[in-house]
Amino acid sequence: MPTARNAKGVDIVAYSQNGARVRLIQVKTLSNRDPVGLGKRLDDLIAEWMIIYVKFCRKEQRCFVLRTSEVKKLAVNLGENERASWWLSPKRYDTDAYEGDKGGWGRIGQGVP
Repeated sequence: MPTARNAKGVDIVAYSQNGARVRLIQVKTLSNRDPVGLGKRLDDLIAEWMIIYVKFCRKEQRCFVLRTSEVKKLAVNLGENERASWWLSPKRYDTDAYEGDKGGWGRIGQGVP
């Protein structure tokens, strides 16, 4: 089900052809190469994977595929206590290791068992 305006939770549920493997994915889309807002608490990131699309719907769009555990390690808190605000800066996600076109998609796995 498509979500709007940074809804909490999972955006995509993907599973292998026999249903034995399930991947929970959250998608973040950005108009430009900007920081990704992650919310007030990193514990609210419940998906196993996060896909970040930069320059979505443009010719030069790029995507990055990260485990949520990686996102949590790379995130920076820009606030304190009730003003906590977690962010993932472009310099942390925009790397060859996570880029979809350079093997990032393969990190999620194949549909065939």
